[in-house]
Amino acid sequence: MSVFRRPECSWRLRVIRRRRLVELFLVESLGYGWEEVEHEAEVLEHAVSELFVERIAAKLGNPVADPHGDPIPTSDGQLLAAPSELLSRLEPGAVGRLVRVWNGNPEVLRYLDTCGIDLGDRIEVLGREPFGGSVVIRVGEPKEGRVHGFGYGLAEVLSIELDRDGAAS
Repeated sequence: MSVFRRPECSWRLRVIRRRRLVELFLVESLGYGWEEVEHEAEVLEHAVSELFVERIAAKLGNPVADPHGDPIPTSDGQLLAAPSELLSRLEPGAVGRLVRVWNGNPEVLRYLDTCGIDLGDRIEVLGREPFGGSVVIRVGEPKEGRVHGFGYGLAEVLSIELDRDGAAS
């Protein structure tokens, strides 16, 4: 786990914490889809108090990531991030869990929903098409998983936390 902390950015981290906690609250407590929270959180992050934000954090069990897998800064200003790799950079045989969708683009999130893919899902890279072609993955366990081919644009916004050995188990 990497820790990022820059005192000159503490106000920025508070704003990020507020935004990401509001997003998670909307998803976990109010039933919003992960593709719906951007606009609502943008409005609410400016309207809620610090007390409200800390109560959200407590209610949600002091979460470490928002609905898109982005790390939520701690109340003392630390930004904890588990090491991960972009799917676009992984080689066949790599195995891990989807931990982050980088751009929060609603179209991307809806597409992942239609594929039945969510944060925490097991991802195994089965192959790569040459010349910047698709990354072929299996989502789920080897005998039960679904196979998908993702183009570079999608593979470039998905982060995978590799299993300890990073290879098929």
